[in-house]
Amino acid sequence: MLAAVSRKSHHIVELWVATLFIAALVGFWVYATSVPVLRDATTIVTAIGIANSVEEEDGEAGFELNGRSARYVIARPDDEVLGILRASEESGNAVSLHVHLDGARFGYFSNDPEYWVQSVEYLGKSHGKFAARSPWSWRDMGPGDAGLLRGFALEGAWRYEDAVKALDSSLAAGSLGGGRRALAHLTRGSAQESLAYPPGRAINDRDDRLLMRAIGDYRQAAALDNSDHRALLRQGNAARSLGAYDEALALYDEVRRRWPEQYFRAAILRGATYRQIGKLDAALGELDTLVKEHGSQDGMMYHYHRGWTLTELRRYPEAVQEFTAGLQSQPDFAWAFVKRACAYAQQGEIELALADQKRALESWIAVERATRAGDMYRQRTVLEDMIRALELALQSAPSRPNDAPCANAFSGPATERRERSELFEPA
Repeated sequence: MLAAVSRKSHHIVELWVATLFIAALVGFWVYATSVPVLRDATTIVTAIGIANSVEEEDGEAGFELNGRSARYVIARPDDEVLGILRASEESGNAVSLHVHLDGARFGYFSNDPEYWVQSVEYLGKSHGKFAARSPWSWRDMGPGDAGLLRGFALEGAWRYEDAVKALDSSLAAGSLGGGRRALAHLTRGSAQESLAYPPGRAINDRDDRLLMRAIGDYRQAAALDNSDHRALLRQGNAARSLGAYDEALALYDEVRRRWPEQYFRAAILRGATYRQIGKLDAALGELDTLVKEHGSQDGMMYHYHRGWTLTELRRYPEAVQEFTAGLQSQPDFAWAFVKRACAYAQQGEIELALADQKRALESWIAVERATRAGDMYRQRTVLEDMIRALELALQSAPSRPNDAPCANAFSGPATERRERSELFEPA
């Protein structure tokens, strides 16, 4: 009798465990096939960057874009589309994505957003349309998550005012967990920082207040997630724009101390800060120390900043070499062409400078067409003015040094020295 009861209890436990296991599998399947999704079938946004971490599984291609903590998915890509993504990763040429908000969700094991791609443009050729994730869901996504997914996508599409509104709503809902709340503050801070000081605007309290609000968001993000180095790096960038250079250097130093794997980025930003305040030898020293301690460096970021600093030091032939090296890894980066055009023109090589300036304009127009960002039109006209000045110089004095493409037409407190803002206070 007791043995029978024992056997019966054992079977009940086995059945209970099996039921839990099946329920877990069903729950995972429901999540993977249906939820959570954002119902926003009318909104398509742009995302631009170099594809990386490309993976193909179950008829889908998933990948990231450099600098974006998000995953992008293409349904049923053919071999040509997969080849484009891998070519972007290998060549450094950017892909331009049109991204559905419909079907957006967060990763199952992370707080990273995931978006479905409608179409891809690469080297002037468009591919798609691809299917979006089904918008069906057995539950509605809350306003906190939905606002964060919208705001993150809009910020990446350079639609900063719309992004701030979406993230305001997301944070006001009060439903985000710590990791997603940190991402919302980080993203809203970035959007507010980007809204401050459009090209050509003089120092003013309104834009300084935007930068201070950005710093407030970055500090909130750091308090919610002290494992993310981005909150401190971005605090440093905003502090630089407010003229708080010592504080910016200290923040970059803290990043280097707490996250040794971020030494490269911290060194680049420390060098940029020294260049901004006119300490050019110290700026170059940061890059030299980076190579001395971590070996030779490849990639656009290193070569671009080194070339910029060498240009400021009037070491133009060396600057040209650096920009040329950078363009090998990112051949469509407009600003490298602009800076190399300056170095060429300062040596009297006007024809080469003009060719670079035209290539910069081509790259700029491609991004403008993809993003449809209003501020880009104003900046395009400045590039066109530089081309006209070089064309005149090519006719009248093709070998005379010329600084037409060196005018810092996009200058602002992020790149030029200013007095410390009275609004800035350390944390």
